[in-house]
Amino acid sequence: MDSKPILVQQEGIPSCTMRPRRPLVFMSLVCALLNTCQAHRVHDDKPNIVLIMVDDLGIGDLGCYGNDTMRTPHIDRLAREGVRLTQHISAASLCSPSRSAFLTGRYPIRSGMVSSGNRRVIQNLAVPAGLPLNETTLAALLKKQGYSTGLIGKWHQGLNCDSRSDQCHHPYNYGFDYYYGMPFTLVDSCWPDPSRNTELAFESQLWLCVQLVAIAILTLTFGKLSGWVSVPWLLIFSMILFIFLLGYAWFSSHTSPLYWDCLLMRGHEITEQPMKAERAGSIMVKEAISFLERVIDGRDLMPLLQGNVRHSEHEFLFHYCGSYLHAVRWIPKDDSGSVWKAHYVTPVFQPPASGGCYVTSLCRCFGEQVTYHNPPLLFDLSRDPSESTPLTPATEPLHDFVIKKVANALKEHQETIVPVTYQLSELNQGRTWLKPCCGVFPFCLCDKEEEVSQPRGPNEKR
Repeated sequence: MDSKPILVQQEGIPSCTMRPRRPLVFMSLVCALLNTCQAHRVHDDKPNIVLIMVDDLGIGDLGCYGNDTMRTPHIDRLAREGVRLTQHISAASLCSPSRSAFLTGRYPIRSGMVSSGNRRVIQNLAVPAGLPLNETTLAALLKKQGYSTGLIGKWHQGLNCDSRSDQCHHPYNYGFDYYYGMPFTLVDSCWPDPSRNTELAFESQLWLCVQLVAIAILTLTFGKLSGWVSVPWLLIFSMILFIFLLGYAWFSSHTSPLYWDCLLMRGHEITEQPMKAERAGSIMVKEAISFLERVIDGRDLMPLLQGNVRHSEHEFLFHYCGSYLHAVRWIPKDDSGSVWKAHYVTPVFQPPASGGCYVTSLCRCFGEQVTYHNPPLLFDLSRDPSESTPLTPATEPLHDFVIKKVANALKEHQETIVPVTYQLSELNQGRTWLKPCCGVFPFCLCDKEEEVSQPRGPNEKR
């Protein structure tokens, strides 16, 4: 089953105030999408689904609805090539309740995302309020249909419940596989003043100072209790008071929402606090494009296996040694018969010219045990499959053209690589408590297969 991504780019929701003549569009949309999913059989290809929400957008703001003072060509094209709704209102006129309705297809009153007073949206990231976890979202339903789901942009459906680290109202708990954006909203200005970089630098030094003072307090306290040093308790208490006063003063100087609500998150991690609003939009657009473009390096080999083609659809193949790219192979689409291979890095064989790394057992990927080539070594595998004689501009007229073609392909390929945790390096360290255990740790010996292998009598159950 193909897994296609669904992306909800949370920028807001249209704030049209026209009276509806039919059921609310957010409910109709959910029903339509679910019917689409159910109409496809398991082995059918599924369409990508992109939902875009825009804050504070009225019906009169778009050219497709008659605005002739502001150009919105891309949205106008969507309306022209798709369906333009003319009788439509949001489920609420403010962010939090309208978003909950959009996510669930239910009136906010049903999920409790309403207020009996004047606070009709989530006020800040310090409140425990949020979309109830027992609500079923569109993302969760589509995920059950085999979709990869992502949310990029504003969330504004709550974050924490009991502590700043539980993140009980995080998008991950509502059916989203990926999240990047603002957990709150732009109620106040998120434009840090020019002193921001100075504050960040000072804060790191201040935290180091606090750590050093804390270590000194612990050392002096232990030394005094042990009788190793003789210092007055007043000095130790004064140092403790100094830390508290320093922390309180620093905390009090940052009471602005700029520091506590204007932040960006990638998954569960805060990546910027306070965030730079002037670049946030462009970053989120890149994240959205990156999510939609679910990079698959493999190609359908069935035509090749059936003998209908001479080679697969792969035009370029990239050879990695660990995380280091060593070579690129190019099979031109013109079916000229050439198979070019450019080596940017080659291992240092041990012993020399042996064709293997018999001293280190495995050939190294970087450092002194490899040789870097600039320009890269070029071979035509159709004529030299053993890669014994590198080509040069003098021996191959297409040398420079091939090198440039491969370099451009390599650049495009590297732009698609998103930084991730290397599972075989940082996490590839043994942890005793993760070892499988047959009994009660550390008594982990057993042989339950012996009972299975014993012959059974004719009357024994099998």
